Amino acid sequence: MSAHHVHGIFSIHDAPSLNAAIVLDLDGNVHVLTDDDQWFQVGTLSRDDHGIGFDAPGSKDALYRAGSSALFIHKVGHGPGLRFRADVLRSTPAFGAGLVLPIAKLFGQVLESTISQLSAVR
Repeated sequence: MSAHHVHGIFSIHDAPSLNAAIVLDLDGNVHVLTDDDQWFQVGTLSRDDHGIGFDAPGSKDALYRAGSSALFIHKVGHGPGLRFRADVLRSTPAFGAGLVLPIAKLFGQVLESTISQLSAVR
């Protein structure tokens, strides 16, 4: 982990649509850790912010919903050039940025009606 400048893990969330996990480190950096052990830093949250990852199988991507921001995490490229990117869907200094995004907590997925909106971000 130190080779990737990760100084400890705050949380890990499975993201099957990405074939990876979403990792929040102790410094507030958001990473994608692929199933074949590649690390990609895709964003940074404020130090006291944290959240939860949700799979978005309709778009084959994922959502990380934190207290003051919501990130749409997706693949960029294919094969050896594969990378990951996070687009900020919403950010606010107050708590609740991601609360407007409908989530099926039972299944841990972003609801289907949101998928087209997320895909339009790309």
